[in-house]
Amino acid sequence: KSTKDLEQQQQDKQLELRELENEKIDIKDNISELVDNIQTLQRNQNNITGRVASIRDEILLHTGASKYEIPFIAELIKVRSEEMAWEPAIEKILHSFALRLVVPEKYYKQVNEYVNRTNLKGRIVYQRYQDISQLNSFSSLKQFPSNALFNKLEFNSKSTYITGIEDVIRYQFDYACVNSLEEFNRYNEKAVTQQGLIKSTKGKHEKDDRQNIKHRDNFILGWDNQEKISLLRKRFNTLQVD
Repeated sequence: KSTKDLEQQQQDKQLELRELENEKIDIKDNISELVDNIQTLQRNQNNITGRVASIRDEILLHTGASKYEIPFIAELIKVRSEEMAWEPAIEKILHSFALRLVVPEKYYKQVNEYVNRTNLKGRIVYQRYQDISQLNSFSSLKQFPSNALFNKLEFNSKSTYITGIEDVIRYQFDYACVNSLEEFNRYNEKAVTQQGLIKSTKGKHEKDDRQNIKHRDNFILGWDNQEKISLLRKRFNTLQVD
C-alpha cells in the first residue's frame, strides 16, 4: 500500500474510534438520565420527570407544602382502563394542561414570590385554585355526549381539587372522540380520532407522529407510575447490555 493509502486508513480508523467514543458517551448520558428519572418517579409516585418535576420539588421545599397540596394536574386524571385505545390521543390533547401545577390560596403568594425571584432554569405553569363549586350546579345541567373526552377519564377522588379540574376539562377540552374520518369531518371544531388527528378551534388541525411523542414512557397522566418505572427499567437494562 502507498503512504497515501496508509494515511487514509489511519484517518478512517481514528474517525471510527471517535464515533465509538461518542456513542459510548451518549449511552452513559442516557443511563444517567434514566436513573434520575426512575428515582424521581419513585420519590413522587407520579409519571412526570425532568426539570419540571425538579421545579415542583423546589417550590414544595420553599413553601413547606406537600405534593398533595400542590399537585400536577396530571396526577389528578387518567384514562379509564376500558378506554386505553384512546390514551395516546388524549395524552396529546391534555399534555400541556396536565403539566400545570395547582396552587391553592394558602400558598399562592409564596409561590409567586419564589417563582418571581428565582431563575428556574426551566419552565413552570401553575393554576391558582379558587373555590368554583358554584359552577357545579350549572355544569350538571349540560348534557355531554357519550363520545366526549371527559367521559373517557377517571379522576382522583382523593384530591380536593377535582371539582375545578372536572369543570375545566368539561368546558375547555370538550372534544368528541370519533371512530371514523367521516364522523370527524362532520364536526366544525374539537374532534379527535384514535389515530391522533386533532381538530381544535379556528380551523386548526394537528397530528404528531414523532417517535418520542408516541412512546408510552413519555405519557404523564395518572397517579400510579409502576408501569412507567417498569418501562424505564427495561430501557436501562437494554442500554447496559449494549
